[in-house]
Amino acid sequence: MTGDTFGLLATQRPDWTLEDIAPIAILIQQPSAFLVHEGSRLKSWKDVEIAAKGENLRVAVAGLGSPDELTVNYLVRKGLKLVAVSFTKPGERHTALLNGLADVLYEQIGDVRSFVENRQMRPVLLFAETRGDRLKDIPTSHELGYQIGLPQFRALVVRSDTDGRAIDRLGRAMAEVADDPEYAAYLEQQFADPGSFKPASEAAIFMRAELDRLRVLVAEQNAMLGR
Repeated sequence: MTGDTFGLLATQRPDWTLEDIAPIAILIQQPSAFLVHEGSRLKSWKDVEIAAKGENLRVAVAGLGSPDELTVNYLVRKGLKLVAVSFTKPGERHTALLNGLADVLYEQIGDVRSFVENRQMRPVLLFAETRGDRLKDIPTSHELGYQIGLPQFRALVVRSDTDGRAIDRLGRAMAEVADDPEYAAYLEQQFADPGSFKPASEAAIFMRAELDRLRVLVAEQNAMLGR
């Protein structure tokens, strides 16, 4: 399960609930970021902030009602003129930034690593509390006073009525994966949190906390929209 799919619990009315699933493990957590085109007039987050106080900037997001849009609308409530534009397919979303159809891209750096390394995209704001070792030059949302940071995570889940012995076996298997050096290398390659892995007991707590945070943002967004 991806974080975007999980976000449906707060933003829409899916035909399942948190009680219908049993998390086996959180496998990866990637901080999201705002990125700009390397050839853009916007070179830094300061540039984006200044521009967005005087004109509408288009932000390419994964979908309306997604954590991406919730983040954009949070910044709108802080006085920035940002407009979320939905591109459901990753390729279309990334191309939108490169072709000028969007001014800013909301994405995980690991998912556009090749564009960043080839100097086609530049991250300007990391939605996190602290800067990572590999991202020391990128300001974070929290250090700039924006109290938001919804990591894109991927979890292994099963139906809640799955046999407990099977859940235990899967949990042990995922713990072995997390101990593999190749797993640590993969997290680094994806610019992910090195402490991404959470076993079943911690995964359930993590997902509940994420859902609570999402619901607060949805309530604030609805109040802004007069819903």
